[in-house]
Amino acid sequence: MNDIKQQLITKIGDTSERSARVQQQVNLKKNQQQKEKKIHWGYYVTIAAITGVLALGMNLLPSVLNVDPGQMNEPEPQEIVSPIEEETEPVVLEKGEYYELLKQYFFPQESEVDFIGGFENGGLNIQTLWLNDFYVQQILSYEGGTTKHIYRINGDQIELVYDEMIDGLPPSQISISELNKLLPLQIVIKAPFNPGDQFGDWTLIDTSGEVTTYYESFSNVLILENAYDDSRIRKYFVKDYGMVKWESAELNKDSGEYEVFIATEQITAYSPPEQTPSHFKAQIVTNYVADFNSGWKISPENALRATINGKGETAGEEGEAVLVIENLANSETTIYALKDNYFGQFTPKKVEWIDENRLFVIIGASHGMVTVGGKLYELNIKDNVVTPVIEDLDVREEIMSVKVNGDGTFTYEKHVYDTDQMEYNDSHIEEGTLPIPPAR
Repeated sequence: MNDIKQQLITKIGDTSERSARVQQQVNLKKNQQQKEKKIHWGYYVTIAAITGVLALGMNLLPSVLNVDPGQMNEPEPQEIVSPIEEETEPVVLEKGEYYELLKQYFFPQESEVDFIGGFENGGLNIQTLWLNDFYVQQILSYEGGTTKHIYRINGDQIELVYDEMIDGLPPSQISISELNKLLPLQIVIKAPFNPGDQFGDWTLIDTSGEVTTYYESFSNVLILENAYDDSRIRKYFVKDYGMVKWESAELNKDSGEYEVFIATEQITAYSPPEQTPSHFKAQIVTNYVADFNSGWKISPENALRATINGKGETAGEEGEAVLVIENLANSETTIYALKDNYFGQFTPKKVEWIDENRLFVIIGASHGMVTVGGKLYELNIKDNVVTPVIEDLDVREEIMSVKVNGDGTFTYEKHVYDTDQMEYNDSHIEEGTLPIPPAR
């Protein structure tokens, strides 16, 4: 068992090295980098085994780069040179003949799925978000850490292009244009699926297998296997579900059978992820000073004023901000900060009064310049109730601004993602007018 943990820790060292290389690719430096594979043993004693086991079990984890299984127990890490050179021109993206098949088996939909088991039964949560037709982001949370992966479906293969360990910090923000300039860290799989096909350390051993999980039993399962020494890791993928199970087993030399010692399996059905927090925690303070705020908005009866503090004069700077509402009669201020805001990824961006008790609030990504808008909500400050206003937006659409008219309607601008240019383009702003929602 100690040998297995040692192998897992070694694998995590490789993951960390790959993450560093990806960050250099994002910065688009022109020279090839030589990097050391660093393993910080004191740090990884706590999270490495958990990360190694669960991360290897999560959907489409990159396998170990260029590590001979016979070397996995060496006590000292070896210096390696990255085999991937940066490219200056964006890759050419196309949907291959098997695009839909790849999508259905590996990234069937935007979702949040929970898994049971894993190292010390710590469990796993996977949030899948389609960035566009070619790129899929997954945030994997497990006891001891969080990992961000971005995959690219190009032609008839799935490529891992971004791999980042998140240690209590906001995930790095990367634009589509930057992703287009990244070479693959790993070819995850190619279609059509044929038993015996190899992808790095992984082999496709079955295309019509069976597997039973805590949630359900499945047939016609794709099974990928990574075998080394007397151990093996298997991942199970089901059409319309993605990865449903991962397990690690060790050979019992007496019986000749593999015995599973760690398993991670799906326990919930797919559910839409909460991509944008829509609830605030309110705190009343006195003598509050807004020092990096947008312009103040006065309420219709001139009793209150509101601003976004933390994003500058135009609320366009990067970072998480708060909504500030000041009572002009007594200078009492209420600070509205987003609840359950995962690593500060989201922020209020713009605000507009509806009446003395209600405001429109646009909430969107706090970091990165690709997404400058967000989703539109109504905040009732009397009861601190938040209600979505426009609920039929897809992942490529954002509300940029909102204006309350004098006839009981409001006008909004919608920014639409340009799938040809792969960026948000001002020429795609659309306007619309809707009646103001009734007070709830």
